[in-house]
Amino acid sequence: MGQEVSDMAKQEIMSELYNTCKNMTEEDFFKLEKEAGSSEEKSFYVAVSNFFLQLRQKEVIKQGKF
Repeated sequence: MGQEVSDMAKQEIMSELYNTCKNMTEEDFFKLEKEAGSSEEKSFYVAVSNFFLQLRQKEVIKQGKF
């Protein structure tokens, strides 16, 4: 069996992933979607991209810019 990752390490990995995704552009996500190895991987990128797009939209609305 493979080496198990501790809960602390998982938290650090996911936190780093979140911050990386948060700072990506729509173009970055588009490139990932285009080069995805499977339809499931593509769906993952689309879901993550949509999540951060919704956060940005909420912020724009909150600031009264829309």
